[in-house]
Amino acid sequence: MRRPTWAVHYPAVLTGHRPGPKGLPLFGLYLLLQVYAIVGIPPGVWPDSASYEHLSITGADIRLPTVPLLYKIFPTDSLRVWAQVALAAVAWWVLARVASSLLADRRARAGLFVVLLLIGLAEPVLNWNSVILSESTAISLTALLAAAAISFARAPSRRSTTLLLLALLFWTFTRQPHVFMAVLIAAALVVAALRARDVRALRAVAAGGAIVIAVAGLAAAHRNQTLSRAAVGSIIQGRMLPNEQRTFWFVGQGMPFSLSIAKYAGQPFHYRNENRAYFEWIDKHGTSTYLKYVLLHPGYTLIDPLAYFPGEEASLTYRNTSSFAALEPNPIPAMLSPVVDYGRHRNVLPSVVDRLLFDQGSSGDVLALLVASVGLVLVARRRFGPDPRLVVPTLVALASIPLGYIVWLSGGESLGELDRLSMVTAVLARVGLWIVVFVAADRLLQRPE
Repeated sequence: MRRPTWAVHYPAVLTGHRPGPKGLPLFGLYLLLQVYAIVGIPPGVWPDSASYEHLSITGADIRLPTVPLLYKIFPTDSLRVWAQVALAAVAWWVLARVASSLLADRRARAGLFVVLLLIGLAEPVLNWNSVILSESTAISLTALLAAAAISFARAPSRRSTTLLLLALLFWTFTRQPHVFMAVLIAAALVVAALRARDVRALRAVAAGGAIVIAVAGLAAAHRNQTLSRAAVGSIIQGRMLPNEQRTFWFVGQGMPFSLSIAKYAGQPFHYRNENRAYFEWIDKHGTSTYLKYVLLHPGYTLIDPLAYFPGEEASLTYRNTSSFAALEPNPIPAMLSPVVDYGRHRNVLPSVVDRLLFDQGSSGDVLALLVASVGLVLVARRRFGPDPRLVVPTLVALASIPLGYIVWLSGGESLGELDRLSMVTAVLARVGLWIVVFVAADRLLQRPE
């Protein structure tokens, strides 16, 4: 097997040198910190929680099967919470080990190892482990998918290919937005396979497997339209009816409209006994009409979501007065820094560390990471040339952009829970950028040969 080009300069990575602290005692300590955060706290149950108890492998039920399968294996809410805690501890530990194995300098390895473990203990991430919803599983599988992608890119093998496809499979079938991201991941693997000069067969298997997963995900998401119809109804009432021009366009496409329908503007969507023709139109034509609107209005599709990446904090003079203010306290929620308190937990990290790693409601930590990563990469590239180790973590960070667009276009703040729906987006950005920072720093700490 041909070794990656950077292995010549970083031989310790492929010769069994393990990253930073290791061993069961330290993992046990990390697991105990995860347990401490929620032990004795009742599971957090929300109206949506019951929908995850119904399992359909083919997607015939309202939820994609990953979380319902987990909840079927662990049949009580208490067991489900402990399963989420264990999965989180394993996922962040694996990511820290795999990502730090990219680095040759002992200091850089230890630093990245600790930072990634601490992200898994940050308040906005930790908060979800006590909640009976899909977020905890989605975040943990995101960490495992990033680890699997790094491992596969570093040294393609049957094992790393299998683990990548398994992680992608379960991650894809966790939430609907992940299905569309799986299409982009499959496309990236196809491009990598076509450009590969070594182990082409394994790269082709990875690309082919990803295509199968993406197609199966699209079929499952299409099979049950319950969530998409409700999302489109929320978008129409949250974004279209309050805007005269948008309303006029939808009426031109056949949407029923009247003074009583106009009163739904800005209101949460739910089916009513009156205006039956309006709700029937949403069920039959709402999704296709909305997709047409997205394709024909690039300003809405490309520009309008941008403000929701950094968000906007509330003030004394301008607060969120929507029906969802309790769930999204800021006037414009931040997809890169969600404000989330859906579950109960005990803080594990000092507040200053929490804010450094994940500053809720403010994207300053992400902006600082971006500036630091770009600066370090440029300096390292000028001195030593390109570094192939940066490819996967850069793609991980960049993946937060299309995922953020998908989350916003598929409902976003009109559903009243953009903060909750954006957790994976925020985690992807931070994980990718922190790895880029440490990889670039590791390069600067090495002496050129």
